[in-house]
Amino acid sequence: MFDKIVAGFLTTYLGEYFQNIDTEQVKISLWGGNVHLKNLRFRKDALRLLDVPFCVADGVIEDLVVTIPWSHLQSESVVMVMDGVCLSLEEKRSAQYDITQCLLDAMQRRRRELEISEEAMLVQWEEEEARKLAEVAAAAAAAVTTGSSSSSSKKGAAKEEAEDASTNTFMARLKSCMINNVKLELKRVTVQYRGLFPGEAEAATPASSKRAKSNSASGEYDGRGGTVLALHIDEIRSYSCNEKYEPCFSPIQLKMMHKVMLINGIGISLAPADAAAAATKETRIVYPFNVGIKLQYQPIPYDRTQPSYLLGISLTPVQTALRTEQMRVGTALLKEILSAQEQEERRLLRPVGATPTEDPRAWWRYAIQSTLLTIRKRRQVSGGASSAAGKESATGPRRSTTFSWKKVIEMRKKRQVYIQLYKRSRRTQLRAAAWTEPITPVEAKQLQCMEEGDLPVETIKLARRMAIEEVGLERTEYKKLKDAHSQAAAEAEGRPQERG
Repeated sequence: MFDKIVAGFLTTYLGEYFQNIDTEQVKISLWGGNVHLKNLRFRKDALRLLDVPFCVADGVIEDLVVTIPWSHLQSESVVMVMDGVCLSLEEKRSAQYDITQCLLDAMQRRRRELEISEEAMLVQWEEEEARKLAEVAAAAAAAVTTGSSSSSSKKGAAKEEAEDASTNTFMARLKSCMINNVKLELKRVTVQYRGLFPGEAEAATPASSKRAKSNSASGEYDGRGGTVLALHIDEIRSYSCNEKYEPCFSPIQLKMMHKVMLINGIGISLAPADAAAAATKETRIVYPFNVGIKLQYQPIPYDRTQPSYLLGISLTPVQTALRTEQMRVGTALLKEILSAQEQEERRLLRPVGATPTEDPRAWWRYAIQSTLLTIRKRRQVSGGASSAAGKESATGPRRSTTFSWKKVIEMRKKRQVYIQLYKRSRRTQLRAAAWTEPITPVEAKQLQCMEEGDLPVETIKLARRMAIEEVGLERTEYKKLKDAHSQAAAEAEGRPQERG
């Protein structure tokens, strides 16, 4: 049973990032507790779950070893070791990343965020329900039930419900326990970013041809022909620990988890995009240093008054050496990286499959939306700068959106509709089938449309929590009503029948 669950989870997880996963080989290797894979190629869309304007141009992991302690899954960590990790990133617009795929990736990120939030919320709810049912079963066992068949039946029903709730949460706990306690080790890591391709470097950083020729003659890289900014890391280690940050296995029942991450040998270099020239002109601009990270987080947000994450960072002295031309190229590359998000937003607005002559309306719409995007970005920057300097206008800091009571009321109505639809769509999981009706296909489609864009993600998360709270109140009222009917039926059976 465990091997099927872990095999399915591992193959699905690896398949999201690598394109040459042999599913059968992974399943066979799992029987021995060790999975050894070589030369795994990254998918081009491996970063699709991150809202970044970059994609994978090329990437490989030379060796991947996963060790699974089958007999101690709830007390020992799964160990994952990667050796020889090389990842090359590029802007989506430079890599001709499909716009339609970008929109699908955004929808997948939204769905994934909602799935993770719902899973954590339901695990928390199941644990709370199991605790309450266990208390009810214990109270029923302690009560005086001698000679009372109805009391014994209530006791058995409460015990059965508690066992069902415990069974439903076991697999979710096991999965969360494995993920939160994975020991991760990466060796010889290189992450590259390719940018400033021909025509972009000169436009971003104008330099005289005389200076460029002199730099090329002296062997110093001048940024022409494309640039590779490379991050080199000797080793990354991550493991779970206790409150004193000592290595240990952390059970999922803990409301606050602790992790340590050690990153050794971090260095940064600049090199030409041409592979032949990179070997002779690669220049180290940041020399190796080490970073230690201590992380404290809530796997499930139990306490809203406490921060979800607390991060402590320590690092060794950092040394850097930059020449004038390296500073010029590095500045241009940094500007390109910082503006990549805005450029990607413009690219997504651009009409697809039509020239300005064929569809002038679409291109006028694109021009207007691009202009509004630029204005909105400038207002956000100027508003933030004014607030930081304490120079707010008489009407307060500028906002990108205006407040409207009409929008608030409309959003509240949509949220109420979503709560009712969500309760009916999860009536079995929430054990509310006794008093709720099944959702119809039309309503299921309406719920899907709401989750795919009609409602903001945070509003959906809030609505789901409100739905669970309402189900809890409805369950209490349903039990009261059921007990009242049972009591009335028992009284009717004990009462002598009246003769006409």
